[in-house]
Amino acid sequence: MLANNFARKTRRRKALANAWANLVFNDLRAEWLTEAMRVGILKFEGELMAND
Repeated sequence: MLANNFARKTRRRKALANAWANLVFNDLRAEWLTEAMRVGILKFEGELMAND
Protein backbone atom coordinates (compact mmCIF):
# COMPACT_ATOMS: atom_id res chain seq x y z
CA MET A 1 0.00 0.00 0.00
CA LEU A 2 2.70 2.45 1.04
CA ALA A 3 4.96 1.41 -1.84
CA ASN A 4 2.07 1.79 -4.27
CA ASN A 5 1.35 5.29 -3.00
CA PHE A 6 5.03 6.18 -3.31
CA ALA A 7 5.13 4.87 -6.88
CA ARG A 8 2.10 6.94 -7.78
CA LYS A 9 3.72 10.07 -6.33
CA THR A 10 6.99 9.54 -8.17
CA ARG A 11 5.11 8.88 -11.39
CA ARG A 12 3.28 12.18 -11.00
CA ARG A 13 6.54 13.93 -10.19
CA LYS A 14 8.16 12.44 -13.28
CA ALA A 15 5.26 13.63 -15.43
CA LEU A 16 5.58 17.12 -13.95
CA ALA A 17 9.32 17.14 -14.58
CA ASN A 18 8.73 16.06 -18.17
CA ALA A 19 6.15 18.78 -18.67
CA TRP A 20 8.54 21.40 -17.33
CA ALA A 21 11.39 20.09 -19.48
CA ASN A 22 9.16 20.23 -22.56
CA LEU A 23 8.07 23.77 -21.76
CA VAL A 24 11.62 24.99 -21.26
CA PHE A 25 12.91 23.12 -24.30
CA ASN A 26 10.11 24.42 -26.53
CA ASP A 27 10.67 27.94 -25.26
CA LEU A 28 14.40 27.76 -26.01
CA ARG A 29 13.77 26.20 -29.40
CA ALA A 30 11.23 28.89 -30.28
CA GLU A 31 13.70 31.56 -29.18
CA TRP A 32 16.43 29.98 -31.31
CA LEU A 33 14.09 29.73 -34.29
CA THR A 34 12.97 33.34 -34.09
CA GLU A 35 16.60 34.43 -33.76
CA ALA A 36 17.60 32.31 -36.76
CA MET A 37 14.71 33.73 -38.79
CA ARG A 38 15.60 37.28 -37.80
CA VAL A 39 19.21 36.77 -38.83
CA GLY A 40 18.10 35.11 -42.07
CA ILE A 41 15.77 38.00 -42.90
CA LEU A 42 18.50 40.54 -42.16
CA LYS A 43 20.93 38.67 -44.42
CA PHE A 44 18.29 38.41 -47.15
CA GLU A 45 17.52 42.14 -46.91
CA GLY A 46 21.25 42.87 -47.02
CA GLU A 47 21.57 40.88 -50.24
CA LEU A 48 18.60 42.71 -51.75
CA MET A 49 20.16 46.06 -50.89
CA ALA A 50 23.49 44.97 -52.37
CA ASN A 51 21.78 44.04 -55.64
CA ASP A 52 20.16 47.44 -56.10
